[in-house]
Amino acid sequence: MFTFFEGEHNEQAHISTQQYQTQENPWFSRTLTNQKWPSSSAPSQSQGKKKISRLSYPSSYRLTRRSHFSNCYNRGRRFFSKSFTLVVAMREDPNLSWRLGQTVSKKVGSAVQRNRIKRLVREFFRLHQHDFVIHADIIVMPKRNLKIASMNLSTITSELAPLMQRIVSAISTPV
Repeated sequence: MFTFFEGEHNEQAHISTQQYQTQENPWFSRTLTNQKWPSSSAPSQSQGKKKISRLSYPSSYRLTRRSHFSNCYNRGRRFFSKSFTLVVAMREDPNLSWRLGQTVSKKVGSAVQRNRIKRLVREFFRLHQHDFVIHADIIVMPKRNLKIASMNLSTITSELAPLMQRIVSAISTPV
């Protein structure tokens, strides 16, 4: 009969019981902390307030509430281009800057295509946020005949930049 506890068949009989305290763990040979990252998430006293980049897109430039969208649809003027419809409503407080809202219908395309259009329009407004001074809420709606495959930032810029210039001049002169 074969047993595991006999001396020549016992594999554990040849293992040393001495612990190696001086040997480093080979899996963690480097230090675990990254020297570039601060040790805590709280800002240090030397950092102070961070300066916001000129090309940031803060949340104050976004339409987020349904009531704001409804207000813009009810009171706003519509401006048209080949691929977009913009609804522009003046804001009550002239000290506030413009806000951007986007609505993209499912008729335009799949979720991937709708999100691509939103990203491109948002990038246009982020890059050109200081080019036009307007105190209004702006809703951008792409038309159904929009060719998403051919859309990129340069085509959106070539279409929306003249439209925004026209909007600024139309809003600044009262009707």
